Amino acid sequence: MITVENLSKSYGAKKALSDISFNVNPGRVTGFLGPNGAGKSTAMRVMLGLDAPSSGSATFNGQRYQDLKNPLSVVGALLDSRAVHPGRTAGAHLKVMATTHGISKRRVDEVAALTGLSDVLGRRVGGFSLGMNQRLGIATALLGDPQVLVLDEPVNGLDPEGMRWVRGLLKHLAAEGRTVFLSSHLMSEMAITADELVVIGKGKILAQAPIDEFIKAAREVTVVRALDPAGLVHSMKLSGMNVTQEENGAITVPGERAEEIGQIALSAGVALTELRVESATLEDAYMGITAEHVEYAAGKQAVKDNS
Repeated sequence: MITVENLSKSYGAKKALSDISFNVNPGRVTGFLGPNGAGKSTAMRVMLGLDAPSSGSATFNGQRYQDLKNPLSVVGALLDSRAVHPGRTAGAHLKVMATTHGISKRRVDEVAALTGLSDVLGRRVGGFSLGMNQRLGIATALLGDPQVLVLDEPVNGLDPEGMRWVRGLLKHLAAEGRTVFLSSHLMSEMAITADELVVIGKGKILAQAPIDEFIKAAREVTVVRALDPAGLVHSMKLSGMNVTQEENGAITVPGERAEEIGQIALSAGVALTELRVESATLEDAYMGITAEHVEYAAGKQAVKDNS
């Protein structure tokens, strides 16, 4: 497992990480979420020994990355898919990595086939698209058949088929008992890939929870429409409900109140045309918890309609 304990990192006067702690457990896909500038990439760099922590520690099964005797067989990492010499072929890159870590050529062929690179091993990396670079980065991370994967934006630049492939691969690796830790800004992908989330904002951990619990903690809303909305609102307010009348004609109440609203409407003799509970999405929950922790927030801008 990955254990991060009281980890801090400063660059001069700027504190990028502030005493963060979290665990990443085997057998699960753990997503790492946070706004731009939140500290995700810094945390991953420190975990992988690329930057030294100001204080605290990050370990893999109790060992720092730089103390691992054969790191590629323990931790497979992808931080920057373009960090490959552009004049080198994909095959040469994988063979060099394999040779320096005592890995057989057979494994190179295996990961090339797994990532869809078999037919392009002879091509120079400088001519690769972003998606092909991502596949090569994932192949490199898998080369040592590691028990832990640390991946920064692994689906960036991939087409829908590639995203689906990565999703299935990560779920399969976690099902084998491996530890999978990945960051992404794509909420839709994270919602169907991750089992657990770690959320960071301005260098501090905001939440760590199973994804279902994280979403469930966000605000649910009961939405209702009626033939006599004014009469229904009056009856609901008499029952002490916090009622909001939306511009689109819907009536909303915080929480799951469908049964109660149905009883009120029945007693008031008001016919309902819609009654449903609108659950929060991962994006809703994420935006709610990070709203006060966005470092680079865009200002509101009026849009002129020239039509």
